[in-house]
Amino acid sequence: MDKISTKKTKKRRTLLISTLPKLESVNDYLSFAKTLSWEDRRFLHLPENNSYLDAALMLCVRDVKVKNVEKLLEMGANPNCVDSDGIPCLSWLVIVKDTTQKSTLQKIKVAELLVEYGGDLNQKCDFINATPFLYAAADGPFELMVAYARLGAYIYATDSHGRNALMLVQLGVSSLKKKKEEYLIRIDTNGRFLKMKDKYGRNVEWYRQIPRIMDERTYKKYGEK
Repeated sequence: MDKISTKKTKKRRTLLISTLPKLESVNDYLSFAKTLSWEDRRFLHLPENNSYLDAALMLCVRDVKVKNVEKLLEMGANPNCVDSDGIPCLSWLVIVKDTTQKSTLQKIKVAELLVEYGGDLNQKCDFINATPFLYAAADGPFELMVAYARLGAYIYATDSHGRNALMLVQLGVSSLKKKKEEYLIRIDTNGRFLKMKDKYGRNVEWYRQIPRIMDERTYKKYGEK
């Protein structure tokens, strides 16, 4: 793609995002989905297929509209549909940031609906082949990670680098690290997390050292803090 085309693409994406309408009802979401071209769906990270139901479902999942999600699933939307980057609805629930405790509980309700209608918690996605559970371990709310485990996610899943949930917890939000780690170790009845190694031969203990290593590098680069 040449520079002019790239510039036009970025301009179109910015325009689309800035003019997104306020959507409420299922019909609002479906009507909006029907106006989008294939290129528009790519820009907005929506399913690239021609299913208006799937595009509307992903928008409702990202807006955490519980009743709308239920209605669209009843209408036949695919709970395992993926966006233009290969990310499914259950992973998008993690990506969309919570603003309140209430929104976390609503996310869990959406997750339960998706799984009830056939959503796959072990669906690997995007370029690192992470499951929704791995997304939640790395960067999601604690309650959502627990809900995914309760709903049947395979807790020993690994991404394309061979990293398990406990390893990814070490790379995630520091304020949740201890709580998540304690939970994962508690449900790991055979101690498998601690025995596992990534594709480079590194175990959980190596990942636990990363914050200290980064602090030391920062100190060496910038001197005393």
